[in-house]
Amino acid sequence: MEKKWTTLRKVESPDQPGTDESGDDPVATPRTPRRRQLARKQQVVPEAEVVQAPPEPEKPVRPLEVSEPRILVVHDAASTYRLVEETFGNFTKAKVDSTSDVLNAFELAIRRDYQLFIIALSLPGMSGNLFYEMVSRGYATGLGNRKLAPAVVFVRGESDPLPSEDLIRDVRVKAVWTKPLNIERMLDSVSTVIERCDPAG
Repeated sequence: MEKKWTTLRKVESPDQPGTDESGDDPVATPRTPRRRQLARKQQVVPEAEVVQAPPEPEKPVRPLEVSEPRILVVHDAASTYRLVEETFGNFTKAKVDSTSDVLNAFELAIRRDYQLFIIALSLPGMSGNLFYEMVSRGYATGLGNRKLAPAVVFVRGESDPLPSEDLIRDVRVKAVWTKPLNIERMLDSVSTVIERCDPAG
């Protein structure tokens, strides 16, 4: 019976590439744990894409930090909005815009950034509270430069009905002024929104 001889092939070490001494075709070197580790190191790893972090949202500016705050007065009585203009023009650094037209007032509220609304409880064709809610919903849907409506003061005539308890308790409502208006009360009621300053200085 004829004996069959098997040729043993030398397996090269991980550090030195070996050759097959048998003269046959080279045989793939088995992967040892060390070889697998070296193979991983030799793999070309594509550079990670640079992912820019989204910009941080702008920090809202508190009303008292605004150097020149704006006030929107919506009232159909010229004597009332003139008194408001003179009061805040003399005792604060605020700029006052006044109008008796509801549509014009809405356009101003959307176009400019106000820190305070002063609105008559009774406007031509609607209540002052309804107008304020309309502007608030406009801001919430993306109209204007802000998401939340500013603080508000409602002006009540002597013959106007008293506002509801829900309206008075609303944290956005700083005060309800009743005519005749008092300058000291006007300034004190919005002191957390509009900073008072010395008219002489």
